[in-house]
Amino acid sequence: MGIILYIAGIFQSPAIFISLIACVGLILQRKHVSDIIKGTFKAMLGIFVLLIGVDVIIGAMGPMTQAFSSLSTRESAPLADYGAFMEQWGSNMGIIMVVGFVINLLLAKWTPLKTVYLTGHMMLFYSMLWLGLGVQFGFKGSTLMVFAIIGYVITISITPQLLMKDMEHLTGKREFSIGHSGTLWCFVASRVGQLAAKTVPKEKPSPNMEKMSFPKGLDFMKDTTLTGGLIMVCVFAVIAIALPSPIRTEVYGNDVVVFTLTNGMRFGAGIVILLQGCRMMMAEIIPAFTGISKKIVPGAVPALDIPLIYPYGPNSLMFGYIFALGASLVAMTAINMSGVSLYVLVPLTAAVYFDVASGCVFANSYGGRRGVIWWGLIGGCAIMLITTVAMPLVSNTVGTFVQQMGFSECSVWVIIVGYITHFFQLIVG
Repeated sequence: MGIILYIAGIFQSPAIFISLIACVGLILQRKHVSDIIKGTFKAMLGIFVLLIGVDVIIGAMGPMTQAFSSLSTRESAPLADYGAFMEQWGSNMGIIMVVGFVINLLLAKWTPLKTVYLTGHMMLFYSMLWLGLGVQFGFKGSTLMVFAIIGYVITISITPQLLMKDMEHLTGKREFSIGHSGTLWCFVASRVGQLAAKTVPKEKPSPNMEKMSFPKGLDFMKDTTLTGGLIMVCVFAVIAIALPSPIRTEVYGNDVVVFTLTNGMRFGAGIVILLQGCRMMMAEIIPAFTGISKKIVPGAVPALDIPLIYPYGPNSLMFGYIFALGASLVAMTAINMSGVSLYVLVPLTAAVYFDVASGCVFANSYGGRRGVIWWGLIGGCAIMLITTVAMPLVSNTVGTFVQQMGFSECSVWVIIVGYITHFFQLIVG
């Protein structure tokens, strides 16, 4: 048990986990010791840079969440704290992660499911959610563990495989897939992009967001990282104007202009850091993984964290985020005001960025600007609707996780399996 929990701890440290995978891959390729050391630690460094970028972006989004949460006057029915659940069930989660990863490797070796899930923090969240769903429905002992492991393996093995064709279409290569809560959304976004493409003449397709042209006076907009920062400056400015004065002062402080500029450009800085981390990680892990795909799991590709697709569509990501964020806030307000749920929705600014807006990169690759707009609006509304439906299914175990994080794919699986399980429980009595 101690060994299993130790291995599970490695999975929970993305930098250590990815660097070990890179090290094994390079050893299998019989690289020189110098290359092994360099590749291992550069992969680790790339992950650290990427995660710092993610933290900066999420930190810059924080005031938006605070601002819109402050506007809500409705009280939510109680939801169980997922932190307390993780403390109580941590060892079980570790077993699920380790056993599930071994099964994932075996499936990748012996079946057409050729993706190996390597996104450590998502592996942690999925083990927690499947366990939470099982506990909510009263499963115990071996039944609970078998249920959670099966659900976990289905999640980490099937959805990255579903996205493989779309990944090849986006990147032009079969090098990696995405292992993230936004993977399923990217798959759906691709279908929306294809549908959007069919609504315009083939000889005059919707413009590709990554090939936008600007007037000479706006030529600086071609710098996507600068554009991201400036767009967020505008977003913070609009929010500041819309907020009542007491809340504006609480969130922005006494100098609204300085806060708007610094926080918006901090977001842009986060994008710069994140993209650099993506490039560093891809430069090491993908070549290193070929050793594993040749010697241990023939034909397999790694399923990696979702920011690795951002270099393929930075404009789609940024402009899609604006549409998705607006749609999600409208949907959140409408659902909360309607009273259809006992549980209050909160702004999911980070989930909208990493789940919904990421899908816009795929929507653009098929349907151009129209695909980005369509998916941004559809996905922004859908994430709130799905969160609303999912919260009651884990309300007594990990409800606050779904409410605060809104990890889209997690919620979809919770809904599908939750209602199927509930249906069978009704039949059995």
